[in-house]
Amino acid sequence: MRSRACRRTRSRSRRAQDHRPGRDPGQRRTRRRAGRRPRRTARARHAVLDHPHRCRGSPGAPGELAGADVHDRSVGLRQRRRLQQQLVHHHPGARPAGELQQRLQAQRHAAVHYGAEWPTETLQQVQLLKGASGFMYGFGAPGGIINYVTKKPTDAPLLDLSVGYRDGGVYSAQVDNGRRFGEDDRFGYRLNVLREQGDTYNDTHVERTLASLGLDARLTDDLTWSADLLYQDRKLENEAPTVTFYSYADSALPKRVDPRRDRSIHDTFFNTEMQSAMSGLRWRIDDAWNARLDLSYSKFRSAINKIWDYVLDREGDTSTYIYDLGNLAENYLAQGLLEGRFSTGPIDHQLVAGLSWQQADSGWAKQNLWYQLGSSNLYEDSDLSYHSTHSRDTYRSDRVEQNALFASDTLRAGAHWSLLLGLRHTRYEQNSWDVDGAHTARYQKSVDTPTVALMFKPRVDQTLYASYVESLEQGSTVGQLYENRNTLLPPLQSKQYELGYKLERAGWALDAAWFRIERGAEYGNAANYYVQDGEVRYQGVDVSASAQATPNWRIGAGATWLDAEYLRSEAAAMGRTPAGVAKFQATLNTVYIFDAIPGLSVHAAAKHYGSQPYGTSMWNDLYDLTLPSFTLLDAGIGYRMRLAATPVTLRAEITNLTDRRYWSNDGNGYGQPRTWALSATFEL
Repeated sequence: MRSRACRRTRSRSRRAQDHRPGRDPGQRRTRRRAGRRPRRTARARHAVLDHPHRCRGSPGAPGELAGADVHDRSVGLRQRRRLQQQLVHHHPGARPAGELQQRLQAQRHAAVHYGAEWPTETLQQVQLLKGASGFMYGFGAPGGIINYVTKKPTDAPLLDLSVGYRDGGVYSAQVDNGRRFGEDDRFGYRLNVLREQGDTYNDTHVERTLASLGLDARLTDDLTWSADLLYQDRKLENEAPTVTFYSYADSALPKRVDPRRDRSIHDTFFNTEMQSAMSGLRWRIDDAWNARLDLSYSKFRSAINKIWDYVLDREGDTSTYIYDLGNLAENYLAQGLLEGRFSTGPIDHQLVAGLSWQQADSGWAKQNLWYQLGSSNLYEDSDLSYHSTHSRDTYRSDRVEQNALFASDTLRAGAHWSLLLGLRHTRYEQNSWDVDGAHTARYQKSVDTPTVALMFKPRVDQTLYASYVESLEQGSTVGQLYENRNTLLPPLQSKQYELGYKLERAGWALDAAWFRIERGAEYGNAANYYVQDGEVRYQGVDVSASAQATPNWRIGAGATWLDAEYLRSEAAAMGRTPAGVAKFQATLNTVYIFDAIPGLSVHAAAKHYGSQPYGTSMWNDLYDLTLPSFTLLDAGIGYRMRLAATPVTLRAEITNLTDRRYWSNDGNGYGQPRTWALSATFEL
């Protein structure tokens, strides 16, 4: 489900992909010049301003999805890591090092899988709903909720063939086909099929097959059914080891590694299989009221044989560990929703009410192996070897069930003042079992989480707001570095306070907010167990702006100043900054379209990451290890042309333009090198 504020807005560059108004390129260019953000109507601008949250969306091309809002400065640490791993480290050779929490279409799925990723090729847009936006979506998260919007059937016939090449030797081909058919175009479909294969820049071998199908049927003028089906099979061989400083014995970091160096160990792999099915029914009751019912199921299976390098000293000597595991997860969701408008005297009401049920079953292989394989060095080839032979038959280790009722009412009195009141009641139950099927733990809790926001519009194009939100956040699945690895921790409650200002005018926009987030703390203790204890507080200022500097040039920028520390915790933790949190981050991006060369556009982005504590246990001196700041530059070019009678869009993308080497709290522990990708899309 999309938020109302996001629903009527469009991403800044639907350059050559979806929902094209016609087949003639000239007509397309008249309606929407390549790369140019469509002019939003007054109604669309008001939709953004009339809500106490901020919505930022990324466009639909996979390369652009990976670079748009992944590094939003004010996203909570955990969501930023998960989305960064999912989109940036989607490139093989830099596998995610931890679990990912997927949020598809605003919580249709709430699933945590080790190594899971949603394929970006199936997405129309990735939205970040920030602030008071998530009370109806189940598990929330401080800072915002990631909302994935899948590709939908197109009104005009669509048949695109895309071919691509990524740095190192990865080839891909994709067919994107959609249209409407039947009486009065009552039925529609959107089919995507992709095959990807080759070797990455560090000689990791990848094979990936993807198929997705979106369907809808306009059963009556007021009743619409939709469905989304997806299957993905991905195999990685000889992937690069993950580097960690958990056992590091020096106060200064070692020399940064060459990310292109092949340090893989033979017979390591990272294989995953994903299946997903969603269905929804939408009923327009009348002009003021509508209802919807959503059902979904997903299944994820993995077989992983992964290498971890524990760096010991500044010379790069390591203890090398093997993590040989399997994982199975199944997730179910049902949600009913009613939305409507009515008035009581001079007060206008916008009501949202619903109920939901979610169940997440997760399991691990009966035999998961974690032990030291030997020793090696970051700057030398490894002569270690390992061959995985054990079964990956799984057992059910955890079941999380969530039943919820929620409602909100936005009250408006005149043109200036509005008040949002919302409440979500959640009954949460979590059960765990051991490998023999014995019940080992149960956690039950019922919690009420409110949402309150007051908004004032001094002018039609401005909004001042104050909001308070409580949410229930999914507990972590403990990583492999800790003695209680693979344990699912209970949920955490968080509180978020925000004061903000939003302005939207023709050609430019600005938003600024002060925020404070309080949530339960999670960390590794002195016994090397990952635990929940005390509280962590995030407080800061987030500012962003965008402008259409000229008819052909658009620019955007943003920055976040963040102060974070542990409160009401163990003495060793009090006052410390949580690992992976930078005090300052900033972004700058721009798009330029050339009139002199019709169809040509260029875009670029700069992202600065401030220094941050390294993410190891807070109970030893290693916690004082700091990763230095760094800045990354990305750039790309697009050219829309005709090849005979066929419209063609050519793209080239370069990430990490300056080939900056850096250590990271995310991914494989170090940054990707400068990489490039080429693609061509033929509109048949």
